[in-house]
Amino acid sequence: VGTPVFALDTGGVPEAIDDGITGVILKDFDPVQIADQIHGLLSDNDRYKRMGENAQNVAYSYFNAQRMATETIS
Repeated sequence: VGTPVFALDTGGVPEAIDDGITGVILKDFDPVQIADQIHGLLSDNDRYKRMGENAQNVAYSYFNAQRMATETIS
């Protein structure tokens, strides 16, 4: 099973992570907010599994050998 991603809202992060679907985008580097978000996700096993599976599916669909080879050749 994949793992949900936690990342700060900087650079290309919003393009790579679908907030609430494949991970959590944090607005600020606030240790309390980060801990609350992690605790909330770990407290909801179904949500954790769903987000992990979504993250894994996205990673496999975008970063597989066939796609990378095709894009490199193009």
